Amino acid sequence: MAEDGLSRILSGDFTRILAALPAASWRRIAGSRFVVTGANGLIGAYLMEFLAFMNDHQFTSDAKCEVIGLDNFIASENGRLDHFKGRRDVWLCDQSVTKDLSWLFPRKV
Repeated sequence: MAEDGLSRILSGDFTRILAALPAASWRRIAGSRFVVTGANGLIGAYLMEFLAFMNDHQFTSDAKCEVIGLDNFIASENGRLDHFKGRRDVWLCDQSVTKDLSWLFPRKV
């Protein structure tokens, strides 16, 4: 999360959310893969920030979530999520959900 006023607000939000949830409920998602569509929009960006926060503050290094953010950047400003670049647990893809997404879910043979 970028270090600015908004980040402090989000961090406070996420801390309060986690405090309100039983630990067993958020531990169940450890190691899961999340695909966030509209990742650069208001709700999508909030969800991306929350999942990254969980990885940074709740999950151990072997149980981090895989967070994949999809956005075609048509209706939102590109660059909102640039601070995720270089992270190994968060991927950003310039991808429309109207295109083939089979690469996200490889088949097990």
